[in-house]
Amino acid sequence: MPFARRLLARALAPLAWFAAGCSFDAFGLGSTTEVELPGTTVNSSGDASDTGDVEGSGTTAAGTSTGLASTAESSGSSSEGEPCPDGCPPMAAWTVAGDGVGWALVIDDAGDAIVGGELPQTGDPTYRDVWVAKFAGADGGLVWQMRHAGLGKRSDFAHALALAADGTIVAVGGSREDIDRRLDLWVGWIAPFDGTLMSGSNLSTGHWNGEEAKLDEWAEGVAITEGGDIVVGGMRCQVPCQVPDGWIGRFTGAGLSTWPDPMLSVGQGGIRDVTIQASELVAVGTDGYAGTMAPWRSVVRRFDGDGAGTWSALQEASSEGVGFEATAAAVGPDGRLWVVGRESDPTGGFVRVYMPDSDDDPVLEAHAGQLGGKPAAITIADDGTVVLAGSAGDGIARHLWFGRFAADLSPLWAVDEPKEFAREARGVVSAGDGAWIVLGLRDIEPGGAPSVLRKYTLPPM
Repeated sequence: MPFARRLLARALAPLAWFAAGCSFDAFGLGSTTEVELPGTTVNSSGDASDTGDVEGSGTTAAGTSTGLASTAESSGSSSEGEPCPDGCPPMAAWTVAGDGVGWALVIDDAGDAIVGGELPQTGDPTYRDVWVAKFAGADGGLVWQMRHAGLGKRSDFAHALALAADGTIVAVGGSREDIDRRLDLWVGWIAPFDGTLMSGSNLSTGHWNGEEAKLDEWAEGVAITEGGDIVVGGMRCQVPCQVPDGWIGRFTGAGLSTWPDPMLSVGQGGIRDVTIQASELVAVGTDGYAGTMAPWRSVVRRFDGDGAGTWSALQEASSEGVGFEATAAAVGPDGRLWVVGRESDPTGGFVRVYMPDSDDDPVLEAHAGQLGGKPAAITIADDGTVVLAGSAGDGIARHLWFGRFAADLSPLWAVDEPKEFAREARGVVSAGDGAWIVLGLRDIEPGGAPSVLRKYTLPPM
């Protein structure tokens, strides 16, 4: 596509966020409302003071005042008294803090939120265990949490989650299961009712590269096909790592590879997320590495069921000093492919919409300055509206942000939380009836709870 057309696509994206949609300060700054979270008390001035961690539960008590009043009035008007053009932003219903660092968020058929990530090891917080926890959708109460530590007792983690048809939770990441080996790909099948780890596997990748290989390999994304196959994507890298290789694999529900190579290389860089588009697989990531000097570019590729490439998005033009990385993807009800990502420019981030069967360049594109924030996660509602979540601001001013957009990226509303609440969003899911659950990351302080979950519901009319 000619560069002029790319510029036109960007120009068509909404430029006047606050003029077209609603902005929402869910924390009610300027009020005297006090919000308490396990480990932190935030007063009306926005100052935080450590109050110690909460043992075991990782949640606030049901019924405590963790939901906050919206600046939107109960009549459905904005804070200026003008009706919101497409509905006012949601308001906080409940808030809970998690014991671990959350990387992934999914919601089950009962409306409960499941978080995956990592938890400091008992006795040595410099290392991590796999952590998965389930929170009740009704009030945020902790249903269960589990941890898994490999035999190597190093840093193990879950970076992505998916739900099988029977509700089984599939968590993927990395774990040192063998004390004499490096980090291996790890997949765990977790019972949805009590968090029991039913089985774990390296998907037969632990020895494919030789017994003596000094190679770290792990997963960053997972999706489940309609037929129950598990699609996984991630990175692998020689030690010491310079530039990793990205890979994808397709496996049966029991973890057996359906391809001759369980880790199909897609080139240097890494895969950050995978999704399913019709009967084909989509992987997104980057062709470089954040530690390298040369700028890296986004990777957006589609594969058939046998792993053969069928389409690739046109990569960004080389730009001195600016790199790009696609971090998440989703498919809309109209079949369009949505991709969000970040730029190495501290204020940079993007969302792009593709029609893979007709074009290798985005048909719609917007950047952080046009969106109001830097997206890192995405979810698409049945009506085609899109919710993007990530951060806004930079440096010490960086804070959690998420917003809802129409299918043409017209803004509908935005939520900006203060930095004392959370610095960024790592996941967002629809809880139905206009409600949303957002996974945030707080400043990690000794004794504090790193992750925070907040449910937002529609304001009263």
